[in-house]
Amino acid sequence: MVSQQISDHVKNARLGGMSDDQIKQELLKAGWKIPEIEEGFKVVETSNRKSPSSLRIIILAAVLIFLAAFAAAAYGYFECQKVSETIARSESLAGDQNYGEAIILLKSAQERIAVKNFNFKKEEISKKIGENEQALEDKNNYGQGIEKIKENDWAGAKELLSNVSEKSPSYEDAKNKAGVLAEMLDCKYRKGSYEMKVTDSEGRVTGLVSGEVKEEIPESFYDSGHVVVFSPVENYIYEFYAAEGGNYQFTLKYNNPSGGTELHMLENIPILTGESHKIESLSDATSVLSIDGDKDGKYEKKISFSGNLSCPEYVARTKMPELDIVFKKTDITNKETLAE
Repeated sequence: MVSQQISDHVKNARLGGMSDDQIKQELLKAGWKIPEIEEGFKVVETSNRKSPSSLRIIILAAVLIFLAAFAAAAYGYFECQKVSETIARSESLAGDQNYGEAIILLKSAQERIAVKNFNFKKEEISKKIGENEQALEDKNNYGQGIEKIKENDWAGAKELLSNVSEKSPSYEDAKNKAGVLAEMLDCKYRKGSYEMKVTDSEGRVTGLVSGEVKEEIPESFYDSGHVVVFSPVENYIYEFYAAEGGNYQFTLKYNNPSGGTELHMLENIPILTGESHKIESLSDATSVLSIDGDKDGKYEKKISFSGNLSCPEYVARTKMPELDIVFKKTDITNKETLAE
């Protein structure tokens, strides 16, 4: 304690400009003994010798702290770069509709330290995961809906396609197809007002033309929407004109000595007011239905069919021809309606 008091006095005196001799004389006058004074000077000298080491330690500590901070900053920058690169790759995958892979990448980014501990772009990543999950669901609904159409499951297909969200690139197509499917599901007979006529290869007509009954084909007659040719010798052309739209039915049947033989049937085919349909029998197996939908006298659409043509098939082939659906045919044996 004594040496500490002396050493403190020595330090202060030196700072005041006194020499060591002057300090010693002053301490002797103050009553301190020579051994005590020498001990105090030793404490000061020892302290001075230790000071440079302490300074070096302080400097080294500062350098280490700086290096640690720099390393942390560099690692943080690296982490942020990796997160940003991952987001960019996920956007590229989403652009190619690889939504599942994009979700996996984004979820891996969520586990990085920059996101997990420091919330770097955390909200953006969460938002993009949600968007990709919705896009993946839309893609699956659309794809499964198309498969259901090909399986002739109209109700299942409509439900799936109706669930495709507006943000999906397939939304408009899904919406249109769902509308077509709704029309197919609603297929049924609807009474309209039609003019039906049959024309032979020489241009002779039997049927209703502009409200007037004509019976020009030999051995034929027209009665209430029915045309009968007793001795058919060729493949005729059958035409419908809708004075009032509806869903019509048409059956082509030959009566011969061996019994009635039904060749082709159209079931509940929709036709708009002012629209014309023409049916040509190319052979015993195939017929062609031509449609003049814009009422210009030109048949812009044609559908080949064999056996029978149902309303769902007609609607699908005129409004979704790109799917090339294979329809399950129904047994039309013993049906006798000619046209209504």
